[in-house]
Amino acid sequence: MSVISQFVQFDRLVRERIISDPSKILNLAAKQDYALSAFISNRPEGDVLRSGKYMTERVKLAVGGNFGRFSPGGIHTSNRTTTVRTLNWQPAMYRNSYPVTEAELLFSEGEDQATVFKNYRRSIEQEVDVAHFEGLENLLFRRPDSSLMEGVTNTDAEAYSILAYISENDSTFLPPSTVWSASTVAGVEASNARWRNAIRKYDSATKDHPTSGIFSAFGKIVNDINFTVPTGGKTGSAYNAGGIEKLMIATSPDGQNVYSDLLRSGQDSFRGMSSGQDPAYMDPMFYGKRVRKFTALGENLLDESAGAYTGTPYPSDKPRYFFINAMHTFLAFHKKKFMQKYWKDGGARQPDTQVKFCESYCQLLCRARNRNGVVAPQ
Repeated sequence: MSVISQFVQFDRLVRERIISDPSKILNLAAKQDYALSAFISNRPEGDVLRSGKYMTERVKLAVGGNFGRFSPGGIHTSNRTTTVRTLNWQPAMYRNSYPVTEAELLFSEGEDQATVFKNYRRSIEQEVDVAHFEGLENLLFRRPDSSLMEGVTNTDAEAYSILAYISENDSTFLPPSTVWSASTVAGVEASNARWRNAIRKYDSATKDHPTSGIFSAFGKIVNDINFTVPTGGKTGSAYNAGGIEKLMIATSPDGQNVYSDLLRSGQDSFRGMSSGQDPAYMDPMFYGKRVRKFTALGENLLDESAGAYTGTPYPSDKPRYFFINAMHTFLAFHKKKFMQKYWKDGGARQPDTQVKFCESYCQLLCRARNRNGVVAPQ
C-alpha cells in the first residue's frame, strides 16, 4: 500500500472518530460573544441575587442640605430636603421547558447507545440550559417598550433592555417615541440632567477625522462617563466607587470591523510597545477595554433616524458603540429563581411523560444612566 493510500485511510478514520467524550455534545449554536457573562460575573452576591416583590435601588440626584457660614452664638435654623429617589423594578419571569417520555429515556440507555447517540438525558439538560441562556442574552439588546417595562407593577413586566437606558437621541434622552410613550426611565424623569446617558456623535463620512471621527468621540465619551471618588477628608461611604473598571464597549460585528480598519489605517501610529494596541491583535481595544461584537446589535432592527426606528439593522457604515458600565448596569435575579431547573411529571393523564423546566425571575437594573453612553453617527 502506498504512503498516500495509507494517509487517506488514516485521514478517513480520524475524521469519522468520535473524539469528544460520549456524554458530551458539541454546541454549535453558541454565539461568538456574550454580554450576559459580563453582567453577572465578579459581582457581589447582593447585587445579582435578590428577594422580595420588587428589586429596589436608591439614588441621590441632587445635593441637598443647608451648608453655610455661621456666627458663634447665632441662631441656627435646621431644615432638610429629601434628594434620594427610590427605584423599583418588577422582576420579569421567564421559563422554557423540554418534554420527554419514559420510553425515550429508557431506549437511549446502554453503553453502545451512549457512544453512538451521546447521552440522551445530558442532551436534554443541554437543550434546556442553552435555550434559557440564549433567551436571557436576547433580552439585553432588543427594542424597548414602555408599555411592558416602564412603571409595570404586575407579573406582566418585561425585563428592560440596554436600549431603554442608553438612548442616542440627544434631545429627549429617551428611546424612540413610537415605542416609548413615557417621559421617564425606571421612574425618573429623563429631563433630569443627572439621569441622562452620555451621547457623542461622529461623522460617518470621515470616521478617521482627528476631531469629528470615531477616535475623538471615544475619548470624549470616556471622559463623560468616568467619575472619580473624592479622596481625603472624612467622606466615609458617602461616595460610590467610580472609574471605568467594569466598562464594556459593545458594538455589532460591522462596528468591530470598522474600528479594526481604522486601527490598521494608522498602524504607524498605533503599533508598537508604546501604544499597547496592534492591529494584529484578535480583539481591538480602547483605553484597555475590548471593543466587543455582539450578534444582536448586527441583526436586530435597531437603526434610528429622526427619533424613530427605520425598521432595519444598523447600516454597516454607521455602527453604534455602547459604553456600558457594568458596575451600575447589571442583571439581577431572584435568589430562588436564578436559572432554576427541575423536573415535573405529567400526572395521572400522562404518567409516562416528564418535563424539564428552567426558570428565572430577573430584571436589568440601571442605577446610574450617566455612567453609560453611546457613540452614534451624526
